[in-house]
Amino acid sequence: MKKTKVSILLCSILLLLAGPAWAKRKPLLRPILKKIEHQPTGKRLRFNLKTKQYEEYKVEGKITYERLSGNFFLSWNGPNGKRQIIVYQPRDQLDAVIAAAVSYDPEQNLYHYSYGVSNLSSSKQKLKMFYVETRAPSRNVKIPDGTWFSDTLTSYLKEQFKIEDGFFWAQALNGKTGLNPGERTGGFSYVSEGIPTVVNCYVYPDVELTGDSGENLPEELHAAIDRVAWKIPHGVAVGPTRPPPTIEPAVFLKNVQKMVDTSLRQGWIESPGVAGELKSSLAQLAFAIKNKNQARSSRILGFLLQRVEKEKDRTLLSEAYALVKFNLEYLQNQMQATSGLWLNSSKARKIKADK
Repeated sequence: MKKTKVSILLCSILLLLAGPAWAKRKPLLRPILKKIEHQPTGKRLRFNLKTKQYEEYKVEGKITYERLSGNFFLSWNGPNGKRQIIVYQPRDQLDAVIAAAVSYDPEQNLYHYSYGVSNLSSSKQKLKMFYVETRAPSRNVKIPDGTWFSDTLTSYLKEQFKIEDGFFWAQALNGKTGLNPGERTGGFSYVSEGIPTVVNCYVYPDVELTGDSGENLPEELHAAIDRVAWKIPHGVAVGPTRPPPTIEPAVFLKNVQKMVDTSLRQGWIESPGVAGELKSSLAQLAFAIKNKNQARSSRILGFLLQRVEKEKDRTLLSEAYALVKFNLEYLQNQMQATSGLWLNSSKARKIKADK
């Protein structure tokens, strides 16, 4: 069993690192930031060496956007009488893809979630950190090598992202400060009893303020850039969620249909036709279960599971495969446990659905 589990995880990592698959996935969405509002900077006091007295002066703080570079210039009058300028590079100049794969260990009832991240060549920044939401207790987080570290999200980050929990991975050790544009890597993982669902994910660049010293940066300008510090590229990936306490097949299957829609939008399903067929079969399954048609439910469920296996690595990327396969298998197991063995998996897999 251990050998099989290692093989599955190794295949998942190799799949994530495969070049062609990255181009099929939709990159994370960049926020649009072309203006940063700030409060008036007012006046300050400075000591005049000539008069030996304190005097007021106008700070005249400004934040201006440069379209060519996409950066912001923070400028203000310093206490020395000179104009101070700092270049603020927003955290939105990353083009990135996060890929996910899932395997299941039935002996431990654990799902293994593995991830790869790619900083696309069109990026203007290094990719230093990425974050993945979790909606079920998760543990045993892994990193690819000694240049990375990982931890659970802090309360501050959960508040910024408006999510319940999650993990982050950061490359900031042993002389490495992030993936350069055009670089990608895998080997990030954890385990959970939660079943696969669509979760939020984010990436963060390696950036610093450049220019004059920020020692005298007006608090009004500082507060303004703090408000936009977490406007970063975001998107969706696959992660765990708590299973519903009680199964309502119609609601559960409707959620799987939504996962199919998301998968098509994200490029996890390459064929609109296959997506349409999956949704149609899911609707038929819900109708058959509602009408307590056990034989037809078994046939449709078996057909769906067969179709998912057939389309794996063809029109279904690892994300879509995990979402549909493992949710249907979870439903199947719950139906067997609560309604007897009328959804017999060994028979269902051998019978094609009625057309």
